[in-house]
Amino acid sequence: AFQFIALTPAGQVVLGAIGTPLGIHAAFIAAGAVCFVVGIFGIIRVHEIRNWRGTLVPVGADDEAGAMAANVTIGEATAAG
Repeated sequence: AFQFIALTPAGQVVLGAIGTPLGIHAAFIAAGAVCFVVGIFGIIRVHEIRNWRGTLVPVGADDEAGAMAANVTIGEATAAG
């Protein structure tokens, strides 16, 4: 919800600021380049995000049954405990 409510209008302001002096084609090329770079960064760093998500422990998981193991990664079917 945050992306559509806050980031979309902000992106339109940036596209307008670039598109007014340079033209709409240059604005779309710049926006596409930013999306491409962010996508490549995500592909390169996805393993670290997966490892980070595996270290989370749910709130209120004081008992053994609800706790997550610190070494659980996506695609691995190990049980905590």
